[in-house]
Amino acid sequence: MARVWTDENKFAKWLEVELAVLKVRERRGEIPPGTAEGIAKTTFIDSYVAEAINNREKEIGHDLNAFVEIMRSQMIHAATAHDGQSIENTLALGHPQKWDHEFHAGMTSYDTEEPAMALLFREADEVIDGGIERVLEALKALAVEHRGTVMIGRTHGQWAQPVTFGKKCLDWYEMVERARDRLKASAEEVAVMKLSGAVGMYGTFGPEIEEDVATELDLKIADVATQILPLDRRAQHIASLAELAAVIEKIARDLWLLSQSEIGEVREPFGKKQKGSSAMPHKKNPITLEKLYGLPRLVRAYAHVMLESVATANERDISHSSVERIAVPDAYGLTDHLLRQLGRVLEGLETFPERMAENLRATNESYATQPLRELLGARGVPGETAYRFMQKCAFLSAEKRIPLSDVFLKIDDDEVSFDLRREIGESDAFERSLDPKWWVRHEDVYYTRFGLNGSKKED
Repeated sequence: MARVWTDENKFAKWLEVELAVLKVRERRGEIPPGTAEGIAKTTFIDSYVAEAINNREKEIGHDLNAFVEIMRSQMIHAATAHDGQSIENTLALGHPQKWDHEFHAGMTSYDTEEPAMALLFREADEVIDGGIERVLEALKALAVEHRGTVMIGRTHGQWAQPVTFGKKCLDWYEMVERARDRLKASAEEVAVMKLSGAVGMYGTFGPEIEEDVATELDLKIADVATQILPLDRRAQHIASLAELAAVIEKIARDLWLLSQSEIGEVREPFGKKQKGSSAMPHKKNPITLEKLYGLPRLVRAYAHVMLESVATANERDISHSSVERIAVPDAYGLTDHLLRQLGRVLEGLETFPERMAENLRATNESYATQPLRELLGARGVPGETAYRFMQKCAFLSAEKRIPLSDVFLKIDDDEVSFDLRREIGESDAFERSLDPKWWVRHEDVYYTRFGLNGSKKED
């Protein structure tokens, strides 16, 4: 990702656009045969050329003009310094003195920069998609491994009802998939270009040139543009990165909560030589997870500034340019880093099913209050009476640390008789309500929806 956003790669994309325009114009007979090939063979971008362009920009205050000057100087140099012969004799390609005149002719800066930016977005998106795929594969593997691994679910930080760790992984998997879909949709919005001149009215080239260049670069044409493309496209795309980062934050936050000492159901990878604290040698701090729910704030911040950049004046101003030079590479770099780190955590995640079972037992069956209340209601106990009775049972169970079923059967209560409760206690429905596996009996429906059919071993 760092390579994608180097000046060297940016200038290389500029040159790719310029050469595409030349090829199209040559095919249409607007410039002499051999011009595009001659310029392609006498111009190049490397780190030294990129430095030369940047140095020239410092002198003239315009990056695209600096690029054009350096490219033209390469052509002129090649014409007079190729093994002591002129370049036209060496390559038999015509008159290089005219090539530099044709280079960037009829174009404004953003006729070069907008298509190039679309190419950069495409390249960066491919890197991001690779990171997403790694995370999805790791989540799928965890979901398959922990199919049927029962644990207590939590809402508002409190014990709720049983879930499985495998199903939790599918929850996260689906969120990442949807974030990927949103990113791909917005990628279509930025994979567009314009070649319509200084104010978008095709004052030099006609629309047919733009269409042919778009085909050459495998880009779409914006339905309308000024000197620049409408910036809501890029704002939406960076916002999609922020949405992906928010999903990463959700996963990291959930894992962090499960890794607390009092819960201890998972732990992020901890290196053999790693230290958790300078003062307390016993600690295994989840520092990567904390980074993963910290850095998304920055990606959201960059999405915010990109939204603020949409409101350029009339046909264009340059207020967005300085913002994009920071916000776009940083947003991509941060998101790429988040994906890489999350992939590493998930691939090496330590899980402790025995602790999950222990924590489930520690609830003393509190998860069964809802079905027991419904059993009371089915036998004629008024709804409010049944609710308050089960609430009383649950609170006493927690206070005395005894199973909810014992309290249900033995507590002295004037409104719900012992005989009724004894009758309920002898029913199969009572036993099912207390069985954690009964609570997760429909888990397979989620695996079927994700195409993970069959037994745990087969998957």
